[in-house]
Parts: sequence; C-alpha cells; structure tokens
Amino acid sequence: MIKYTPAFLKKLEDILTESAYTVRYERGNFQSGWCLLERKSVVVLNKFLDTEGRINTLADIIPQLAVNFDKLTHESQILYEFLLQEAGAANTGNTAETQLNLNNMSNLSVTKKDWGTINDQQVSIYELNNGTVKVFVSNYGGTIQSIEAPDKNGRIHNIVAGYHTAEEYRDDNDYYLGALVGRYANRIADGKFTIAGESYTLPVNNGPNSLHGGIDGFHRKVWEVTGQQETATEASVTMEYTSKDGEEGYPGNLQVQVTYALSVENKLKIQYRATTDKATPVSLTNHSYFNLNGFEDVVTGHELKINAESYTKKNENNVPAGELEFLDKDHPLYFGEFTKLEKNIDQFAEDRGFDHNYVLTMQPFQQLLEAAELRDPQSGRYLKVYTDQPGLQIYTANWFDGSRKGTHSKPYGKYDAIALETQAFPNSPNVPAFPNSILQPGEEYSSTTVYEIGVE
Repeated sequence: MIKYTPAFLKKLEDILTESAYTVRYERGNFQSGWCLLERKSVVVLNKFLDTEGRINTLADIIPQLAVNFDKLTHESQILYEFLLQEAGAANTGNTAETQLNLNNMSNLSVTKKDWGTINDQQVSIYELNNGTVKVFVSNYGGTIQSIEAPDKNGRIHNIVAGYHTAEEYRDDNDYYLGALVGRYANRIADGKFTIAGESYTLPVNNGPNSLHGGIDGFHRKVWEVTGQQETATEASVTMEYTSKDGEEGYPGNLQVQVTYALSVENKLKIQYRATTDKATPVSLTNHSYFNLNGFEDVVTGHELKINAESYTKKNENNVPAGELEFLDKDHPLYFGEFTKLEKNIDQFAEDRGFDHNYVLTMQPFQQLLEAAELRDPQSGRYLKVYTDQPGLQIYTANWFDGSRKGTHSKPYGKYDAIALETQAFPNSPNVPAFPNSILQPGEEYSSTTVYEIGVE
C-alpha cells in the first residue's frame, strides 16, 4: 500500500499549481484512491482515506492520465510521469504492478458464449477479461463459474469452486457454488417472519430454517442480461430478475439488478440494486468458494484477517437470536490479525469448522470497508474483500463430502475452499436490534462488494 505523506501531497499540489491548475478536493462515487480529471484549468482530486488515514492506491489516478496520454497537456504529462515514478518508489523501485494495470487497460473485454438451456431458457456465460484476470459469470443464478488469476510465479489457476455445465448447477441445491443467493442470504429462523403485523411463512431447507432464499431461490433462476460494457477501466455485464410476489413465500414484486465489473486493478465489483412494491426482507450476496492455491491443497493453511470485534452468537438451531459476543485474542473466532484457519478450525464440532457471521467494524459515513483479507503463503495470492454491508459470513466448506466433482478435476471435499459472504445479519427480520433488512416501497436496496485479487 502506498503511504501518502504530507510531503508527497504538498509536492503534488505544488506541481499542479505551478502548471496553472486550480486544485479542488471533492467527494464522489469512487471506491478508493484518487481520480484525476482534466476540466479546463481545474484538476479535481477525489480523495478517500482508509481507517488509518492513508489513500489506498494510485490505481484511479494513473489510468485517467494514461488513457489519452498523447492528448494531455505538457504539464499533465509531467504530472503523469511524476505519479508513475512515485508509484515505483513506493513499491521499492518495482513498477511492474503499476505497469501491469496500465497494460490491462487495452485488454479489457467481455465475451459471451452460449451455455445451453435451462427450463427452455437460453443460458450464457460471460468472460470478463482484463489481460491478467479472467472472470466467468453466467446468467443462470448470476453464478461466478471461474476466476483465473496468476500466482507469484505467473502460473494461472482457477481460484473458485465451480462446475463445467449449467446442468450441474441446476442439479446441485446444496453447495451454492458461486451463486447469487436471495431473496435473503443466510438463515431465517423457522422460515417465518412478521412485517407490520402480517406473518409470512417460507419453505424450510436447512433444518428448521429457511436458507439462502429457499428451495427455488435466485441461484436457480435464469437472469436477463440487460447490458455488457467495455470502458477504459473496466469490463462489465449487467443482469436483471423480477421475483414475483409470493415467490418462495416472500411478499412483494422485487425487481433486482446486479452488475459484475472487472477493473484494470484486478478488482471484481458486484453491485446489487433492488426495488419492491411491498415491504420485504432483502439481503443479496455471492456465494463463491475461494481457494487461493488453485485447489492444489485445502485452505487450512490460508491466513485470514477480519475487520470485526464481535460476531452474532448462534442458538441451538444455528441462527442468531440477537446476542453479540466480543472477540478477544483468545477467542477461537478471533481474526483481528492474520491467523491460519487451521489454528482453531477443529474447535466447532457441530459446525465441523467455521460457519459464523462477523459484525464488521464500520466507520461513520464510510462507504466501503475492507472487511477481510485472505492470503495464501504457498501461491502468494491474496484476496481483499470490501463491502458496505454490516456482516460477513465465513464458511469453510465443512459439509463438502467428496460427492461432487467440479472444474478442478477432483471431488470437492471438506475444507477445500472458503466462502466470504457479505450480507445483512442472519435472521435479521426476526431481531429488531439487528440492522434493518426490510426494504420498503419507494426505497432502493443498494449493496456493493469488491473482491481485489493480487500477489505478494
């Protein structure tokens, strides 16, 4: 991470001022870093700081200047070269990562491939490619089928669990590999909730509870692809689905839109939006299972850090009832600093591993929190997870039993992967003390999750 010292910021501002630019700071809809745009004589610097007061990356400022370098003024070209030099210095003289991002800009693409039919509906798979990372996402279940990324030695592996065909996803209603789950992610106790005095009953599919939207949830729907786009900085595909009033017991017609966007910085952004005509619970997430060594070994050797000080304690039916438990360094669920999964994974006999919701430590007015970082010393890969949601469920494939074989040419077994699910709290519709998860007519549900993939 580049640390922007006061001296660096002063030098940057001096260069801009000497180049007859007016410097103005403002906030905008940018996730992190800086975005520099030429507007006649005004340079706009959108600045977002992380919790330690550092600006995260140069990734947003350098590409803006690099896109049309030849068209920039001489002063802007000097600024660009200065920033590139600073990026190299901050990376111990190695500009490979920065240059890689710049090279990615010319390689962004979206490619569609037919993937058969489900229930007489056309199913396709879309390849998002930035020249370094490839993400394959299908309109069946909004499913991320594959993420191909290099390790520290440049070897390419698929780092998520998946199947070869749409039919295999259709026939699996247990694992939710890579699926978009909804209308409500995670568990609702006894498959029941009440809104404004009216009670609703959902199909139960996980002991006494309703899990991940029910038996025929969003993961089993064919979504309509409404757009695909290639810009200077990202490749994306957008899908929509309308969940009818009463579907899986939920009230209201819910119109849902999701966009998957792969950026030049190797960030996969998933943006969800939804509206309803009747009050209804909504919590959408992606259920990808990650293995950063490409499934060459189990994930117990992975190291995990989570930005959370407590978790939602579960009752005998495996759902939270409202109690939060503080996580000190001796707690087996503590991941306040990098800890190998194997350290405490065997301390949860009933769950057979980790299957817990963490209460993320959000700052006031913070748009996206770095919720967690997963890293694999073996491959050098890391995965950072950013979200605006209050909870993060970690699940270490505890019930994978080797009965299903996927894209990695071997059966998926226990601890072969880990899911990092950004979400509302489980059972939130039944716990008034939890953050609100009821969407009202006239409101818009909006949620963003970013997976940043890299090597170190």
